[in-house]
Amino acid sequence: MDSSVRTRQVGSTSYRIALAGESDMYSSPEFRHDLHTCLEHGADEVIVDLSAATLIDSTILGIVLGGAKRLRERGGEITVICPDSLRGIFEVTGLDRALAIQAPPVAAART
Repeated sequence: MDSSVRTRQVGSTSYRIALAGESDMYSSPEFRHDLHTCLEHGADEVIVDLSAATLIDSTILGIVLGGAKRLRERGGEITVICPDSLRGIFEVTGLDRALAIQAPPVAAART
């Protein structure tokens, strides 16, 4: 399955990086580059949105953790938007205690 990484600035020092599909060691260079670019531009908040991700591996987790460490050193934070289907990987590794993890917003009910 294909993967994609889309990054956009959502505030003066806030960025959202959305990963979709299978995010693993093959797609990680783009994610790492985008996260480092956000940090270089002075980000103090980065939202890593995994709502559309179907798989993540330890490479992705390492990038998130490294980015979180760099942000914390300057008073910032990473928030991970994580669907239930991927939450277990954060719980098994203990990263759910080290990172701010949130569920994706519930889609509005259709009438």
